Amino acid sequence: MLIACLASTTYLSAQSLQLPDTAIDHRPLASAVAELRSSLNVDSVPANSISGPAGAVFDRLVRELPSSSSSQSPQWELRITKGFTENAFSLPDGAVYVNKEMAQLLGNEPGLWAALLAHEIIHITEHHWMKRAAFLSSMKDSAQNTNITKLGFYATILSSSSHAAQQTEFAEFSRELELDADVGSLDLMARSGFHPDFVIALFHLMQTQENSRVAEKYLASHPVWDIRESKIRKKYAAAVVEFEQLWPWSNSSPGGNAPVLAFLGHPQAHKGADRATTEVSLPLRCENATTPVGVVLLYRRIETPNRPADEQTEKLQQTVTCTVAQANASFALPRTRSTGKVELEFYVMDSRGWLLGRSSPVEFHD
Repeated sequence: MLIACLASTTYLSAQSLQLPDTAIDHRPLASAVAELRSSLNVDSVPANSISGPAGAVFDRLVRELPSSSSSQSPQWELRITKGFTENAFSLPDGAVYVNKEMAQLLGNEPGLWAALLAHEIIHITEHHWMKRAAFLSSMKDSAQNTNITKLGFYATILSSSSHAAQQTEFAEFSRELELDADVGSLDLMARSGFHPDFVIALFHLMQTQENSRVAEKYLASHPVWDIRESKIRKKYAAAVVEFEQLWPWSNSSPGGNAPVLAFLGHPQAHKGADRATTEVSLPLRCENATTPVGVVLLYRRIETPNRPADEQTEKLQQTVTCTVAQANASFALPRTRSTGKVELEFYVMDSRGWLLGRSSPVEFHD
């Protein structure tokens, strides 16, 4: 059950779930978590022992948590794992783990670290492990419907008896908890001095990694990025107001100025008026951009006759003044005598070369 919780989602909102301390027996879970933490610590190191902002960001977020009246306060610790496949996860006793690959992706960006770690901290403070455990326990025995009522669930969640249907219900339930952690992280970040836009920046960064191992496990148990971004927008404005009240000079806040956000439209391609070129373009808009952004176009000629494989992909680049109003990056590709299928893909970067967004690949016939 513990491993299932790590890899994890009902149609119910996680915010409506209230889990009383007496609802289930904590002792077996606590024992299993302690054993798991001990095992994971063998193959991990404390975040404060490595270079970068991770440890300091984590400590700051934890300090801004409301005081707990519980006798069992979390034993907070952030560790970097060497081999675990999940990119970030937490245990209910206060341990948060980020794998080495994810740590390298976030680098020295305190705001991105805050977005990732605040999400995991909220999983712990909102007792999402216990809620998952209770949900799984209820699914094992439909006779436990009476216990479900105590937990705030509707008995109809157990209407499906097949294993596959129950797996789907559990996946939906876990995704609701992920959305709950997203929303909860906004206030914690604002209080701690990290602009809420870093949450969206993290979503966009992870979206650019969708074909990599960093995102593979993450996306299997989390809602898609568009849904997550839409969900936090309901709480986003209030979090920004709180941040601006606490940190009127954002450049002096722990996370610094709000990050540049790029929102990419759907790439377009059509033959030029002179018939000798192909015009391709990418509509986009930006927030928080004070300097032009770089747009890189990669175009790959797929299965072009008589063309070496190492010449299939070519790159074009330009800078674009990108504001909240719509901007457009346009490129003219020379057409070749041999026709064939071409795949286009755009990348948008800030002035430092930090990746802000990647378009979906688009194919057309040259």
